[in-house]
Amino acid sequence: DMGEPVSILEVAKRMISMSGKDIEIVFTGLRHGEKLHEELVGARENLERPFHPQISHAHADTISPERLDKAGWEARMKAEPRNNDTAVMDRIMIDQVVNGSTRVPQEAPSNG
Repeated sequence: DMGEPVSILEVAKRMISMSGKDIEIVFTGLRHGEKLHEELVGARENLERPFHPQISHAHADTISPERLDKAGWEARMKAEPRNNDTAVMDRIMIDQVVNGSTRVPQEAPSNG
């Protein structure tokens, strides 16, 4: 049990106050991949509480290697620039596993 949700804004204000400095808080909006709410389980997972009401257990389908399109995955990986962008690789792998897709993902917006 993690207790009640905590406002990040209030935490930031307290930290600034404790620092004794006059630091401006700037709201920039969500960056690519950020979410407003945490998702505990995916759409294809089942959440169960078999042993205790505050202990969750998620069941996810296993993925067989036969289900993956290795040639399509390799083509997509080779089509991406080699700039160590793990977010791009994550999107490719998730898209392959979840959707069975072999399309090359669209360029993500820059985080500036």
